[in-house]
Parts: sequence; C-alpha cells; structure tokens
Amino acid sequence: MKIQNIQNYNFNKPTFRANKTYAILGASSAPKNEEGKAELLNYMQMASDFAKYVVQNQNNVLTGCGNNGIMGAAYYGAYNNGSKEQNQVYIMQPEWGDEDKEHCKVLVYTTSEAERIQKFREKSDEIVIFPGSCGTMQELTTLISQNYYSKDKKPVILVGKEFFKAIDLQYKNMLKNGYLSKIQSTDELYRIVDSLDELKETIE
Repeated sequence: MKIQNIQNYNFNKPTFRANKTYAILGASSAPKNEEGKAELLNYMQMASDFAKYVVQNQNNVLTGCGNNGIMGAAYYGAYNNGSKEQNQVYIMQPEWGDEDKEHCKVLVYTTSEAERIQKFREKSDEIVIFPGSCGTMQELTTLISQNYYSKDKKPVILVGKEFFKAIDLQYKNMLKNGYLSKIQSTDELYRIVDSLDELKETIE
C-alpha cells in the first residue's frame, strides 16, 4: 500500500502505562522489634518512591488512606509529587482514625475487608503488595485466589523476596503436588521482586 499523504496518518509513540491505576498495599503500623522497624522503613521509602514514579508518569495511586506505614508512605508519595486526583483512596467504615482525607480523591467507603479487597481489584490495573500482617496476608491470598479462579487475571506483585519466601514456597508446593492444575507456573498468579528497579521493570 502506497501512502499518498503521510499527514493523514497518526503515529502514536507508546508511553509509560499512562492513565493506569496502581494499588499499593502493605503494613499500616510498625513492628514492635527494632529489626522489623528498620526493615519497614526501607519498604516505606520504596513505596513512596514507587508512588512518586507512578504519578509523575501520569498514572494513579490507590491506597487505603492511612496516615501510617506502607500505605501512608505511598499516599504521601503520590500527593507530594502528583495531583489530588491521582491520589485515590478507599476508606473503611468505621474509620480507623488515621485517615487523611484532605489530600486525596475518595472513591468509595467500604464496610468490610472483603468488600475493600474486591474494590481494590476492580479499580486497579496492577496491585503491588509490600510486607504486612494478617490483613495484608488476607489481601494477597484473596487476590491470588481470584487470579487462579477468574479468567480476568489482575497482575499481583509482591515486594520482598525474603519476607514472602515461605508463602511463595507454599504456592509452589501446591503446584508441584497437583492442586493448581489450571496453571503451569506461579508467575501466572503473582510475581515477586526485591527492589524498586525490579518493580519498575515488572510493571513496564
């Protein structure tokens, strides 16, 4: 085919995942021991840097509006480097008391953890999960299970190879022993990274 008038053709250069939404989940409070606190600070810095990277590339960050921990770091990383519209949140009712509703766009109020997890999945294009406690474990196992049973898979990225080593081994054991017959590799359910650079490479 001969192009007669090149001005009539649009050549759209691909851009970094513009207008995507990245949910960031993880610990909402600090561990009691000093080693855990030091580790959490490193993850908080990574969450903040990742949120900054996301909003500066015209994307949105979605958190739970908490003022502390991983999601607090992501919340302020998004707000300090992007717009209020890019800093999107779900708020649980009754509220936990550390919410900062001033610098964000509240999408919806949820009344249960199950509803909250489902809303995170529905709204986000990719879900990034940092270390945390029981709530974080509920979130990641629910999201991974939904990837297994649903045709509509949602990228789930776990940050922290050492922290998530045991749960990764559990899923690999289930696959090895024939309990995950729908997949060939756990990479179809989730990926694990260990640094900000790896995280950026994975979402790109």
